[in-house]
Amino acid sequence: MTNELTETTINVEMGTPEIKITNKEKLDALVNAVVKKYSGIVVTKDTLKECKKTLTELRKLSKELNAKRLEKQREYETPVKKFKSQIDAYINQINDVISDIKQGTDEFEEKRKVEKQTAIQNLINEMAVNYGVDPETIEIDKKWLNKSITMKKVAEEISNKMKEQQRLDDDWKIIKKYAQDKGMLADHYQTYIGVFSAFEIEKMIDEDADKKAAQEREAVKEKQLDSTIDKETGEIKQAIQQVTFTIKGTEEQLNEVASYLKNSGVEIVSASNRETVIGG
Repeated sequence: MTNELTETTINVEMGTPEIKITNKEKLDALVNAVVKKYSGIVVTKDTLKECKKTLTELRKLSKELNAKRLEKQREYETPVKKFKSQIDAYINQINDVISDIKQGTDEFEEKRKVEKQTAIQNLINEMAVNYGVDPETIEIDKKWLNKSITMKKVAEEISNKMKEQQRLDDDWKIIKKYAQDKGMLADHYQTYIGVFSAFEIEKMIDEDADKKAAQEREAVKEKQLDSTIDKETGEIKQAIQQVTFTIKGTEEQLNEVASYLKNSGVEIVSASNRETVIGG
């Protein structure tokens, strides 16, 4: 097959194309005389009839010249079209073969990519165990399927991805616990992992927790107002009292008191930090 392709030559003979006007001098003189005679002619009432006749004759001459051009042009183009048809026939035959071969090579290449993708996925599954990450979090890069990318290079890039995933997993654990400690839903902040640092997300949680606490305090105040003031008359139905006292007990006891106060709807105006004391 190689010999046929390398030794192929295309021999084409072509004569010198020439279309010659044999009476060109006479035709030059005729056209020049017509142009000279009728250029700048002025149409008047007296010359109108003669001008119309001249116009008809000039159009006839132009039409004859164009007809002759088209006639010779078609004669000239005929061998070109025939030559094109012959070459196109050869090209179509060769392109049919090219199409068949390309289909075979494409199928082979697709099979190779599928096999390599399977090998890469197996490698990801194996490496995920060592790195302690979920293999589903590692997406196969399309460029890894290229023949030029070795499995060694693929393994290096997978390792880098898994190290990054480890960092993201660690950040998520930190954020999840921090949100829970602040009484916030952790899932709301998961989408921020990898976009912001753990420190930045903690600041977001702090802000949200402060807003939530403020809203809860406002809700308690409104509830108290509803129970103490008649909205229609504005009269006080029940006076609000305030008392300050210091209590002492075990951590469990103080937690129970705090929980009771919170659930009772009593507004906690202020609270000091807890101190550990010895004795009564």
